[in-house]
Amino acid sequence: MHDFERDLGQAETTLGRSEPVIRRMLQDLDLDTSRLNAMRELGNWIGAKRPELRRRNETIQAVTTEWGTDTTGGLRPFDEALYNRASGDPDAYAAALKLGEVTRYGEVDEKTIAELEKRAGDKQFATTLLYALGTERFRHLMAALSYPRDAGKKRLQAALGKALGAASSRLDASWRKELLSNLRVPTDQHGLADLLQYGNYDREFLGLWRSLCGAVTDSGRDSRP
Repeated sequence: MHDFERDLGQAETTLGRSEPVIRRMLQDLDLDTSRLNAMRELGNWIGAKRPELRRRNETIQAVTTEWGTDTTGGLRPFDEALYNRASGDPDAYAAALKLGEVTRYGEVDEKTIAELEKRAGDKQFATTLLYALGTERFRHLMAALSYPRDAGKKRLQAALGKALGAASSRLDASWRKELLSNLRVPTDQHGLADLLQYGNYDREFLGLWRSLCGAVTDSGRDSRP
């Protein structure tokens, strides 16, 4: 991707320099220059597309160098849906991708932990990350980090809790409701309770959580013989 974007830049430069020269030569010979408009349009098209290509290249680099170690030989597929949910943010995309790979018994890349710890308090990043993950992936991640058995997962759990706290005042009502209304008992509830030990949370978010806990407790009491 890097080489492709670089080559496009060279093509844009060449077109920009050559088109006026060719146009003057044709005009001097009193020849039609209308077909040269295609060269100009192509140069403009390349110029418009390069920033997005550069952004995608930065996203790939974030996955393979900053947030983790590349084990695919550079052939990892690009997740368009995730890229859109991450609003084109390279770090949010990379973080969501790596966190989506976390399992209860698997190891977590040290780079993933360190990068999340570094950015967990950034409200904008944390909010974008949680939207990129979505509530379902976030619930599975919470469950995978419940009862952490190693120091790495304990650190990741703490960083994720801080990120949730940083984003808690910015998450829209539908995201909060979808997360809190679909928690599995007791797995997800325990996982969320663990996260709430870390970070600073919005009062409304905590209020919804406490209301949910109360409703579940009352339901459990009502179901007893």
